[in-house]
Amino acid sequence: MPKSVSQILRGASNYTEKLDTEQWRAFSQGIKRKQGNWCASCRRSDIILNVHHIFYESDREPWEYADDEVIVLCTACHRQIHEQLKKFRKFVFAKLTPQAFQILNGALAVAYEKYDGLVFSHALAEFVCTPTLLERYAKAWEMTAKPKEDRPYVTNDPVVLTRATLKQKQGDHKPDWKNQK
Repeated sequence: MPKSVSQILRGASNYTEKLDTEQWRAFSQGIKRKQGNWCASCRRSDIILNVHHIFYESDREPWEYADDEVIVLCTACHRQIHEQLKKFRKFVFAKLTPQAFQILNGALAVAYEKYDGLVFSHALAEFVCTPTLLERYAKAWEMTAKPKEDRPYVTNDPVVLTRATLKQKQGDHKPDWKNQK
């Protein structure tokens, strides 16, 4: 029988001890070397790097994961991803029904298989913040697309920051995808 999240968290001190073993050191050094010895998020290589598990399974040791089940991150990006995952879990489990979560999970799996994750994430952010796109989609599926509340446009809004990040990554080129047929 699989362990619950609380059982896994109670075993955190045991987990921390496992990260201080020769097996873990050998595994993490090998992963860092295979993945280029740089942070997969900020691309820096001149700082301390960590190996982040993309998911956990209670019946596996920390070094029993495949190369594509872990990612190399610097300490700052590693901390940030855990903060974002915590926020995501709070939102997802508090707001989505199991059916909506299943649809979202399936859609994300397909999208990230086909597209670059950063570009898709920006496109998704743009989609949900563009009322006419949502309204067209909802109409096609005979649904309504009324926002729960009006949100003022502020400069520290995650979508504004997302647009700025994408523009920085792509330079001044901004495709006019809204008007493409």
